[in-house]
Amino acid sequence: MIPEATHSFQVLCVAFVDTDDPRALGIARKLDGQVQAMSELGADVTYVRLRGRSLVVTEPNGQEAATGVRSQPLGLRSDFRTQVRRLCMDRHFDMVWMRAPTTLDPIILGILRDLRGSIRVLEMPTWPMRGVIAQQIKDLFQTHRFASLATRLLALILHFVSLPFARAVIDAVATYDDSSSIYGVGTICLTNGISPSETIPHSTRSLDEGLTLIGVAFIASWHGYDRVIRGLAQYREKTGPAALPVRFLIVGEGGEKDNLRQLCEAAGVSDLVEFTGPLSGLPLTEAYSSAQVGVGVLGLHRIGLEQAAALKHREYCLLGLPFIWSSHDGGIPDDFPFALHCAADDSPIDIGEVIAFVQSLPDDYQTTMHAFALKNLTWRTQFQTVFERLDLIRDPG
Repeated sequence: MIPEATHSFQVLCVAFVDTDDPRALGIARKLDGQVQAMSELGADVTYVRLRGRSLVVTEPNGQEAATGVRSQPLGLRSDFRTQVRRLCMDRHFDMVWMRAPTTLDPIILGILRDLRGSIRVLEMPTWPMRGVIAQQIKDLFQTHRFASLATRLLALILHFVSLPFARAVIDAVATYDDSSSIYGVGTICLTNGISPSETIPHSTRSLDEGLTLIGVAFIASWHGYDRVIRGLAQYREKTGPAALPVRFLIVGEGGEKDNLRQLCEAAGVSDLVEFTGPLSGLPLTEAYSSAQVGVGVLGLHRIGLEQAAALKHREYCLLGLPFIWSSHDGGIPDDFPFALHCAADDSPIDIGEVIAFVQSLPDDYQTTMHAFALKNLTWRTQFQTVFERLDLIRDPG
């Protein structure tokens, strides 16, 4: 049965994200899906985020207003606080959903303090954060971006100064792992969601002409695409030219892309790997339809994580596209029959094992995967959990 709202309720969604930044394309889609799901469940959602150099407020009726913002991180967050204060002058929000930035600071806590009287939920996209922060610092140091490194270190100092006060201004933390508390605040454990409206039809393609793997991401080291490339090199060395043809499509940009290109050349598999750049719409549909296997997250261990609710795994399920992965996921069981679980280390992916996996799939795998995604992995399902937990809606059953 459809959940019912206990009353008409207002939600403020705040995201310190530039949704026009190509690097944030996946995050922007996620936020749009969250807002849509909250609205479908009866919430009037006011959505605040960045768009380029403007702070954009989208009202529940779809009207938008934009104001200019400062470029410095602290100035930018101060502009967010000013905008939130203006919104609070003429309405009360029953719930605030804030996507947590990598670090907290007094301005973030100030925004949450201004919203006292609302149920303040901090969404924690990744937890624990220490591996992500360590990787960021390492990348900045290795690329000699010392000014940015100093800014990041200052942000960390402000974060640790702010931590003792976080519990007083946060009512719940939404997390995608199984932590019972974060920052001393009780959690609502969720799994990442998807929007059914984003479904891209995936047509079956046999292995008669070869195997195509596809990875779609803002490419980072923790995606582990290098494991597939080194696996291709081993496969070619073991089987020779008479083997089943295999290729790897890498869709997207990112800091790891140049490293992967160099690895392809060094391993002698540049002819087997295609870098398409970012794709969307029909070109992305065609790329998906050319593949039999999606490449999920294969390097989560590199940032100290064993579990993550990766959006890409959910998109593959919605598409009916079998995939390979090496992490654990609270929303998808480890023994999911349409995913090949690889070792959580840096070893090359066994391409022969991937081929055998594809050959073992039942005929109805696409419809079964799609149905699983619709039942378990949509944002509507996740926010039903949130709203029921906070007594904003009730289940009439």
